[in-house]
Amino acid sequence: MNGLANGIYKLCNALTPVATAVLILMLAIAGISTIIGGEEARGFIKEKFKFMILGAAVFYGATSLGKEIAAWFM
Repeated sequence: MNGLANGIYKLCNALTPVATAVLILMLAIAGISTIIGGEEARGFIKEKFKFMILGAAVFYGATSLGKEIAAWFM
């Protein structure tokens, strides 16, 4: 069980920078497309922006929860 807890903890630590980079990339693309894309792109980004933020919140929440659960067994 200790090996599983260590694996979860290491996985959470390894994926956090990747998720941060993906989030920054998504926000940069959204910003550029609202500047360049016109009214249609602005509407599309406004629809999808809440899902980008929700996805980031779910990932970071799950990472924090995973670390907390793994700490119980370590």
